[in-house]
Amino acid sequence: MARVGASRGGDTVANARADGPPVMSLARFVAGCASGAVSRAVTNPLEVVRLRRMTGSSKASTLRAIARDEGSSGLFRGTKASVARHAPAKGVCFFVFHAVKERLARERARRAAAADATTDALVSGACAGLTSLALLYPLDSLLVRQATSDGAAGGLRKGIGGILRREGARGLYRGVVPAALAVVPEAAITFGTYDLMRTWYTEKMLPPGERAGPVPSLFIGMASAAAGQAVAFPLDVVSRRQVTGGGTLGRTIRTLVKTSGARGFYNGLGATTLKMLPMSSLTFFTYEALLGWWEPAPRDDESDARATDGRSAASRRARARV
Repeated sequence: MARVGASRGGDTVANARADGPPVMSLARFVAGCASGAVSRAVTNPLEVVRLRRMTGSSKASTLRAIARDEGSSGLFRGTKASVARHAPAKGVCFFVFHAVKERLARERARRAAAADATTDALVSGACAGLTSLALLYPLDSLLVRQATSDGAAGGLRKGIGGILRREGARGLYRGVVPAALAVVPEAAITFGTYDLMRTWYTEKMLPPGERAGPVPSLFIGMASAAAGQAVAFPLDVVSRRQVTGGGTLGRTIRTLVKTSGARGFYNGLGATTLKMLPMSSLTFFTYEALLGWWEPAPRDDESDARATDGRSAASRRARARV
């Protein structure tokens, strides 16, 4: 995020360093990668439980049962694939989100169009999610198979090589259609809501020139991720089932309805929610902490200018009421 997230009113996104957008783009990518790695490594046991319940795996699906039957290795099965998949995924998401949002802001300014912070945030979030999915879905497919012991044991190279030998390149993208349908609303709502809530908090709750720190971002990220997951969860379940069971999208949905009913679309929702709270908190906390360390404190002239703008706006509103 930029130092003030967005300019007053959300019209444009400020570049936080004098050395320009390329450096901040790199900083966002690196901070996003680090946040994804930390959050996934810490919450991997909950991810194993979530995936087993979502896919209907016959293996143990509680933390206690997995630890008893498989030991600690069972709880952290697929950790390397999870970090390898989600660390760059978060980096790509944060990078693309801000790149698209800044491009939309420039286009609106060029056309002298009215600002629409909500639309820009939602569109940018959707683009970020789709880009990340397209680049990294094979690792996601491997992660699901490793967590459910679907013939993909071993490291990254061995697991992906096995899938390619048995199923070809198409096997790496099995279930990508429902995954794409799920990621659009999830990423749009998660990143869009986070950006809008953080901008609101910065503008309404902080003095001019200050940025929302890691702790407020922790709670904002938790709320925005919960909203995104609630919308996308049923399609996410279908995608995971298709990865482990094969078949077409329609067949997977019919089988799920026949075997589990409507409740089947929400298998693993409790585990997902339990995992999502600490994971989302860690993701946004780590991201904002690293980005805050990267960015310098606001210059005095910038802070003074923002304070003057805020006083001028308040004065105009007061005159309008009179």
